[in-house]
Amino acid sequence: MSLDPVTLGVLQNGLQQVCNEMDLAFTRSAFSPVISEAQDRSDGIYEWESGALIAQGELGLPVFVGTMQFSTQAVIARAKDVRPGDVFIVNDPYLGGTHLMDVRFVKPFFYRGEPFAWLANTGHWPDIGGAVPGGFSANATEVEQEGLRLPPVKLFKEGVLDQEIFSIILSNIRIADQRIGDIKAQAAALAVGERRLAAMLDRYGRATVADAIKELRARAARQMVAKIRTIPGGSYQGEAFVDSDGVVDEPLRIAMTVTRKGDRLAFDMTGSSPPCRGPMNSVIATTKSSIYLALKHVFPDVPINAGMFEPIDIVEPEGTFLYAKYPRPVSGCAAEVSQRIAEAVFSALTKAIPERLFGAPAGTSGNLAIGGHDPARDRSYVLYVISGGGYGGHAGGDGLSNGCSTIGISKTTPIEVIEQHYPVLFEDYSLREGSGGAGRQRGGFGVNYRLRLRRGEARASMVMDHGRLGPQGALGGIDGEPNLVAIEREGGIYLPPHRSKDQGILVKAGDLIAVSTPGGGGYGDPLDRDPEAVAADVRAGYYETRTARRLFGVAFKPRRKGEIDQRATNALRARLRKERDRPKGRAAKAKAATPPAARALPPGAPPRIEMPKGRDLDAILARAQAVVDSMADEFPATLRDYLVRMDAAIAAGEGAPDKAKAPLADLKRCAHDLKGLAPTFGNHLVGRLGAALNALLLTLPEGDLAPVIMSARRHVAAFHRAVETDCRDPESQEGQAILAALTSD
Repeated sequence: MSLDPVTLGVLQNGLQQVCNEMDLAFTRSAFSPVISEAQDRSDGIYEWESGALIAQGELGLPVFVGTMQFSTQAVIARAKDVRPGDVFIVNDPYLGGTHLMDVRFVKPFFYRGEPFAWLANTGHWPDIGGAVPGGFSANATEVEQEGLRLPPVKLFKEGVLDQEIFSIILSNIRIADQRIGDIKAQAAALAVGERRLAAMLDRYGRATVADAIKELRARAARQMVAKIRTIPGGSYQGEAFVDSDGVVDEPLRIAMTVTRKGDRLAFDMTGSSPPCRGPMNSVIATTKSSIYLALKHVFPDVPINAGMFEPIDIVEPEGTFLYAKYPRPVSGCAAEVSQRIAEAVFSALTKAIPERLFGAPAGTSGNLAIGGHDPARDRSYVLYVISGGGYGGHAGGDGLSNGCSTIGISKTTPIEVIEQHYPVLFEDYSLREGSGGAGRQRGGFGVNYRLRLRRGEARASMVMDHGRLGPQGALGGIDGEPNLVAIEREGGIYLPPHRSKDQGILVKAGDLIAVSTPGGGGYGDPLDRDPEAVAADVRAGYYETRTARRLFGVAFKPRRKGEIDQRATNALRARLRKERDRPKGRAAKAKAATPPAARALPPGAPPRIEMPKGRDLDAILARAQAVVDSMADEFPATLRDYLVRMDAAIAAGEGAPDKAKAPLADLKRCAHDLKGLAPTFGNHLVGRLGAALNALLLTLPEGDLAPVIMSARRHVAAFHRAVETDCRDPESQEGQAILAALTSD
């Protein structure tokens, strides 16, 4: 049957509207704020025989664009005696899933007694059992520690809830009373879809709708081919790094090769890190879906259905952490690893079609789960926080600030709603000024938030990322600032050993959790940024004039905030370009001599660098210390100078906190500069020191300098010990990278 364009367009939008109404019904009736407010859910329609995607709601999470297709296919392969009113429940990550908290309902849709399609949805349940409240077990080494795993089973049989299966589920999860409401809401959303799809078939006829589905799939495939043809033929490499797996403090590398040959686009990740012990393994459904959503970011006008995937070839990366098999833990795959896969795609395609790409976005969902008992209400709770971050700069402008994660449209639950439901108080929720990477178009900014427990005790767990390395810049742009997490509690400041991942942290009434999310990567050379745009950022308070001068090479007139000195700017930029082309000073020389693989955190297990014959390790370490001392070339004073000044301020300003503001600002600038020096030694050392100081400063009231002094001294001592310890350890990748830099003449 030949369809006219108007009818085809009406049916295309009608199918999507069915999905949108399912999304809205789910959101409005769910009990859990993570679904009703944060909108961590999705609904779709799938072909009866193949399970291929027909349509997905524009309000649903993009990461589910592929995974729900795979989980529906898993149900089809195992379903027996399917009848109207049946609803299957499944969350098994190895059967087309993501992590255990993403629970899928799959329902057969019959039209006038004959099967036509499948309706499916996914909702993020705040808890599914497991070792820690919320399911984000950062130290899990097998999937059983993450929660209850359900194969495809009929939760509803011909419209009737199976009480035995229902009881098993409720007996294995926390806060069961909320799950009752979410289960009913999830099933009700599919019932809405059933009614709306039946009404469409009543109006247009089964044959017409079926023909439209086939034509829409064919057109999506042709549109994807047309986009592929805009990519020059050849292979392009990109990479991205996961901070760690939560168990072993080593980065996981995603090695991405994208090849355009003819009308097809191929993705190969077989050179990535091997399977890991912790929960940052990715199941194959999530790995593939991450590539699909990355392409949707690059080519947003291609419709979402199975036709979009047809010209795409993905080499299944068996033997890597991107192809998890039972019993590998996977709680970090959907929210974090998926975004690193997308970032690796962006990194590769930037080399092919730079005008369409951008600096990397924040790339973390900021998963924070807090579970405890509220004594005032005499009930238990599981609080779940999703946070935004900066998007990367792009050819058309600066990156978006406080944008949602790459893989979803989930938003932060309004803090008023969180405070109403849980015994917490937000003391700060603000823009993380200056966190976007510098560039011709700078990255957008992340956010800062400070959350204090008001009463009772609780345990906090987090699975975040980009705490070791910030989001990548593009085409000469600078990386965005990394993620920072710190917990202020009695006895001092606690910093997660894995930076962005930890579990079961005891927090008591009065303890505070401080988080700073990443900024987006910069796009293009920062020295090419319009000085007026830099001045506007200075006037808005995003940068101090000193920082703008250092990052963008823009000089300002004294005592005139935001007024550009054009002659001085031209001279400054010329000098900075010259210095950049011909590095000077010992620190700059060491940085320039370091090969790229050594400057970045080394992926996997690089070849060991043996000590050159005739070279004394103590002499090398002395040289390392000399480079440390030469940091004064990079910023106005060394850290030691800062500490001396702060000691003087403490002595002179006892009881007068206002006199301590200047040295405190100095230390903040120092911490920022230290992170900027990270490539000189490897991010493990200087970068960690700067990040630790920044995290400490987040938790301190203005003027309270004594803890800053003590912690700074402790971190400086640990830094010097780390240099020596890592360099003497032949198994230390960071130490080997430092030696590579210091022995390259």
